[in-house]
Amino acid sequence: SKFGYKAGGNWYYGIMFTLSTQMSNGYSPDDETLLTSSFMTPGYVTFSIGMDYKPEKWSWYISPIGTKIVTKIHENFFDQDAFGVLAGKKVYAALGASTHLIFAADIHPKINLNTKLELFYDYLGEMKQLRNLDMRYDMTWMFNITEWLCLSLKIALLYDYDIKFNC
Repeated sequence: SKFGYKAGGNWYYGIMFTLSTQMSNGYSPDDETLLTSSFMTPGYVTFSIGMDYKPEKWSWYISPIGTKIVTKIHENFFDQDAFGVLAGKKVYAALGASTHLIFAADIHPKINLNTKLELFYDYLGEMKQLRNLDMRYDMTWMFNITEWLCLSLKIALLYDYDIKFNC
């Protein structure tokens, strides 16, 4: 959710709040009994205050101060490092800056494009380097085939330095 108050021209004062999680359990494709995720495990909550520049078809939200909270509340994950939250902890909180760039347009009368780039820089992160930058990029193409049939193609890219994978 984003709330704004017009500052002048295409600029708005803004407050943004997001909550992302999943509703059902996730399991490993190799072992269908091995739980890999659950409701609010992980859970991502962000809150920020900033400015939003909104000309036609796109929006650029800039926030010098914001929070990102990551949760792992399922008991199976409590004793391990998971989703950037250390073993023995249920929450990781970060203080930083964020920006969101959104573009939406009808490319053709039957083709729509929505794209969004979200960046969050953790001020207090390990070694205070650029690798503290978390990134999420989403692109959705909507193709209207007929009045009652629509095809969508979604691409999502995610980078978070705090999440470790065993390869």
